[in-house]
Amino acid sequence: MASAKCLCPARSCSRNSSCLCIGEWRIDYLRFSDIRVWKMVTPLQPREFFRGRWCGEGELVPHPILRPFVRRERLRLLSEADWLSDTIWLVKDRMRFASGWAYERKMFAELVAPDRIHVTADDMPLGADIVLHERGFSFTPYHAWVPFHGRIYRMHFTDDCLLDDDGRIHDTIRMRYRGFPVATTFIGPIDRNDDGQRHRAP
Repeated sequence: MASAKCLCPARSCSRNSSCLCIGEWRIDYLRFSDIRVWKMVTPLQPREFFRGRWCGEGELVPHPILRPFVRRERLRLLSEADWLSDTIWLVKDRMRFASGWAYERKMFAELVAPDRIHVTADDMPLGADIVLHERGFSFTPYHAWVPFHGRIYRMHFTDDCLLDDDGRIHDTIRMRYRGFPVATTFIGPIDRNDDGQRHRAP
């Protein structure tokens, strides 16, 4: 009995543990992750990607010099998108820290190019752009007002988000004050279009 035709250009089908042949079709498990990534919705499809409820957990890690004053702290993120038109939507972010303190932001986002979003918020005086690519997105450096111990500080931020092979987001936010590195926040994995049961914000 003739073996099924192998469609892989690299080698003929051997029906071993890394290959499954069904009729004329062959699935190479070693390349399945590539197929999954190819089919995954990416930030370059913004109308489909930036939708629904995003939930995740993370940690605020202060600079070692500041740790006597600012402790490492776990947090939960809940983010929801409300599309107002084909190009404009409202983002509601809420970070709830282990200490009980919560940080909330409402941010307006506008798709200004196929690979670029402009965002504005009350605590971001000049706003920022979000540059989109296949495996994630990055904010252009921006300034935002941050409350701390009863005072408001103008902080400099960089924010980079990367997708893993399952389409979940890993966010790294770096914060500086007058050039000094204050803290880094790591959030992820962030589940997109989550029902909120796994990471329900208090």
